[in-house]
Amino acid sequence: MLTPRTGAPKRIAAGCAWSQKAGIDTSDRQMIADFHKTAGFDCMATLGGGSAVEGGYLLIDPAPDAKSLTLFLQNPIYAFDEKPGKAKGFMTLGPEDLTFALTRIEPKACASLKAVTE
Repeated sequence: MLTPRTGAPKRIAAGCAWSQKAGIDTSDRQMIADFHKTAGFDCMATLGGGSAVEGGYLLIDPAPDAKSLTLFLQNPIYAFDEKPGKAKGFMTLGPEDLTFALTRIEPKACASLKAVTE
């Protein structure tokens, strides 16, 4: 979930899988310039509602201690206002909104997100 300075929070839904060639497209080009590793979670953002249309790309680089991760977003990326399927469309991000360092929180802090995704 991303919270812009104005407007409602936006949610990104994605399917992810571990890859030894994370961030490399089918032409062997790097998809996200700030990602400088070879392995990570490759994630494809979805539009929801069973759509096969891709909504952008993101990478997750977990820390070795499993207490934090770095999230890399492609720009633009599809974002939802509420539940998946209630999408507003592609969200354009600024240069400071493409890479996030995230730390582990208590699971109960995710209750509001879990409620809208079920």
